[in-house]
Amino acid sequence: MSASEFRIKYPLRIRLLSSFFIFSVAVFLFLLLFNNLTGAYFYEKSRERLLKEAYVEANEELEKYNNNEFSIDQLGEKLDVIIDEHDIHMIVIDSDWSLVFVCDYSDRFLRDRLVANVIGDLNNEITEEKIEILEKNNGYVLQKTSSTPDSEEAYEMWGTMPSGYTVLCRFTRANLRNSIDVMNKVILLSGVIMLVGTVIAALIVSKMITDPLKKLTGIASRMSHLEFDTHYTDKDTSEIGYLGNTINDLSDKLEDNITKLKSANLELEKDIQNREKIENQQKEFIASISHELKTPIALISGYAEALRDGVAKDKESIDEYCNIIIDESDKMNKLIKQMLMINEFESGQSDFSIERFSVCDMIRSVLNSNRIKFEKNNISVEFPDQNEKIPVWGDRVKTELVLTNYVTNAINYCSGEKKIKVNIEKFEKTVRVHVWNSGDNIPEKEINEIWKKFYKTDKARSREYGGNGIGLSIVKSIAEMHGQECGVDNTPGGVDFWFDLDSDKGG
Repeated sequence: MSASEFRIKYPLRIRLLSSFFIFSVAVFLFLLLFNNLTGAYFYEKSRERLLKEAYVEANEELEKYNNNEFSIDQLGEKLDVIIDEHDIHMIVIDSDWSLVFVCDYSDRFLRDRLVANVIGDLNNEITEEKIEILEKNNGYVLQKTSSTPDSEEAYEMWGTMPSGYTVLCRFTRANLRNSIDVMNKVILLSGVIMLVGTVIAALIVSKMITDPLKKLTGIASRMSHLEFDTHYTDKDTSEIGYLGNTINDLSDKLEDNITKLKSANLELEKDIQNREKIENQQKEFIASISHELKTPIALISGYAEALRDGVAKDKESIDEYCNIIIDESDKMNKLIKQMLMINEFESGQSDFSIERFSVCDMIRSVLNSNRIKFEKNNISVEFPDQNEKIPVWGDRVKTELVLTNYVTNAINYCSGEKKIKVNIEKFEKTVRVHVWNSGDNIPEKEINEIWKKFYKTDKARSREYGGNGIGLSIVKSIAEMHGQECGVDNTPGGVDFWFDLDSDKGG
């Protein structure tokens, strides 16, 4: 489906609003359900824990009172603090059943409860009281009681402490239902406020996202028609702003590359008109260019349309699409530069400057430039002749390009023990620079073919690292310009590329 036929059925703004709304309602309903189903349970467990804490703290204060650390009035004050903090009722009697402490709650009722628990009818035949023992040991009893089926349940903890005092701590569930109802009302009010806030937030957020995306879609649409005069100008510092700047860079690079491509085509047309001898070469050259550019242009167009149509909705996808577009643009740029270079070599229009230089210094420079690539690919590099002083004659810039192509090729095809070795072989009037890498051998039938333009021994792997089959043809042209030889040999466990340089002192 083309961009002109595409229709937006589910706008991003509606999706965001719906997602926010559904999520808020789900949270709201979950809180209501959770409060009603588990509120009583957590409340009861909390009260049981508070009873135990109050019982232990009361025991500690009674022990201190027994040790005459404070008066009976001070004991009352400390026990008042405990019952206030834990929201319970408490009564304390000594060994002869004299009242030591009781809270403001009916002391008669609490005394009766304590008597019923300690020495009363435990079978509850008289009072018909139902008792459920929750926990019992030598120090205390924790129980749940109810007198009739309709009465409020109460939780009690009682026992005789090591200090000789008998203590009863008690609380009822009278306010539990009211607490749950209050919480439901709070959740309901919070839910309404949250829903209103969600709608407003979703509208604001969606506008902040969709407005710049519409602008970017318009820019990408014009780019698909090769119109590069419009740029994204919003001062957005988010990922969308980064995408906008990336598209701006892409637009500039595409325009520059297309301009260069047009210039290259004009040069090729001039050469075709001026020299009949190169006519067939130029036709083949243009056909190869079209084939090599077809894939990156298709990828750039496809991912630009995807960005325009909003296919990528999250930052990770948007960054991935942009990185692919930039990567393919860089490959196109590299391809165009290499095509122009080899065209200059073959037409004899390239400058050629002979000078005397140290081949070892040049090799060290190239290896240092590629050090990060070696480390990234876990490749070990050997250059046993690095401290030698071996002068040669030639065009240093173009010779360095030959070595760079060899080293890059070695990195891309290095496998097995992951090793690259550069060494120099001396002859009477020449030196031979070898670049060996571990890996698979080149099929014998392809040894002579790899020097041709756009020839690739492993097309899938070439595509993976951005190879276009021009590098070795450039090496061949530079070697011919120097009047020297270059070649490749299969060796056990690897491949050895080499080229010769003039070392004759006579120049």
